[in-house]
Amino acid sequence: MKNKLVSVLVNNYNYAPYLIYCIDSVLNQTYKDYEILVYDDGSTDNSKEILSKYPDTVIKYYGTHEDNKPAFNQMKAINYLYKQSKGDIICLLDSDDAFKRTKIERVVELFNSRPNLCLVQHPFIEIDSASKYTGNKRPIYPLKKSDPKTEIYRTHNLSNLFVQTSGLSFSRDYLDKVMPLDTTMFDKVWADVRLSRQAIFYGESITINEPLGEYRVHGKNDSKKLKDKSYYSDLLNQLYEFFNSKAKDNNFPEIKLEYSVLRNDLPKIKKMIFILLSKENFKEKIRLLNRGFSSLFK
Repeated sequence: MKNKLVSVLVNNYNYAPYLIYCIDSVLNQTYKDYEILVYDDGSTDNSKEILSKYPDTVIKYYGTHEDNKPAFNQMKAINYLYKQSKGDIICLLDSDDAFKRTKIERVVELFNSRPNLCLVQHPFIEIDSASKYTGNKRPIYPLKKSDPKTEIYRTHNLSNLFVQTSGLSFSRDYLDKVMPLDTTMFDKVWADVRLSRQAIFYGESITINEPLGEYRVHGKNDSKKLKDKSYYSDLLNQLYEFFNSKAKDNNFPEIKLEYSVLRNDLPKIKKMIFILLSKENFKEKIRLLNRGFSSLFK
């Protein structure tokens, strides 16, 4: 395997209980040619104390938390870390998540074999606040197997194609074209969405079917906001506006947010939202899903 330097960018804000588990999952990788950069966004818990105990091989940066939109704060962290990084491949990692031991090795294998590759992604196993496997996988919905660009322009649907932040790895060649991320527009469109959706305009995207990460559900995940119908509607509108702005920049046609298209995926969307939020058993989750979100797109 040709060695490539991999930069793992970890963003943290008040996730001290999970920080050691997260960082150690990188330090225990089978692939050793990497750097790990951590940005703490002014945490008020004991995150700084935990980070101070790691040697300088864990490169640490400290910012001041702004009373701002959470998505913008995360993007600020990723922008800063990317500017400091040196890797040929960039892996994103939220500080409440973790990598499986062979994650970086598998990612490097794919980037070595495909010169036009922009994005490698993978699903997760789901863990709880005590790092125990819940029995679930993430994403909850199955990822579509077709080429993302073909699927988006066939259906005008941007869902079921990409994973969350900690499952995304990018080539530096691609990121050099789109970074830094704009922190002035689309406050509900997070960094993972921005980077994964526009990758289709720059090269190839590949999904590894093997779960190579652990996605933690602990009750404070930002995804809980999806239960708010107004918030979710705003998010969808911003997502399509963002995508179309990037399509235009790259001389691709725009797509339309068509509720008839989204309604075809409604069972998956409803299941995803509810399982993210509910603490009930599975049967109760389904009952409440049907009652609480039956009119989401009517």
